[in-house]
Amino acid sequence: MSAATFMNNPNYVEYVRLLRQLHRLIAEGNDGDEGDALRDDMDAPWYALSEEEIARIRGLSADLYTLDDAPAAPTHQKSAAAKALGAEIQRAWEARDWEGVLDLLRRSPGVWPPHSEAFLRGWSWNQLGDPDTADLFFQRAAELAPHDTKPSVAVVVAQSRAGHVEEADRYAQAILAPAA
Repeated sequence: MSAATFMNNPNYVEYVRLLRQLHRLIAEGNDGDEGDALRDDMDAPWYALSEEEIARIRGLSADLYTLDDAPAAPTHQKSAAAKALGAEIQRAWEARDWEGVLDLLRRSPGVWPPHSEAFLRGWSWNQLGDPDTADLFFQRAAELAPHDTKPSVAVVVAQSRAGHVEEADRYAQAILAPAA
């Protein structure tokens, strides 16, 4: 199923929107009645999803938990594991296999620096047609690597692509404003 097909299914889009909200509540430690109400709202779209959509959503849920994980201690990026993962990701990237990139990151957490993993997740979700989800990962990458401009620019692009032009403009203004 193509990325566009997923995003053309209103049940998929609604479930993903609710899932992002639920993960935000969980991260804020505010998963009480509002979380229960969201879970109830998630039932109807869930039962209208295909097996392929459910698999993608399960992967997304796992990815969303990485947004709130404390950054792992830095590892030596020249390690054999990092090189092997890099080669596998490069092959998936060249094949435009964004699901494959995400799967590799899920199977090998902590091999690369957290900001790099977040950026790759954002890029992959953006390529899969979900700029709202991509925005979350680009923002995490920008937070973890504040001196790297690539994630901040990606935030603006993802927000614009998602139709959040005013939000993108505010973000751009904030990163361009001189430090007070």
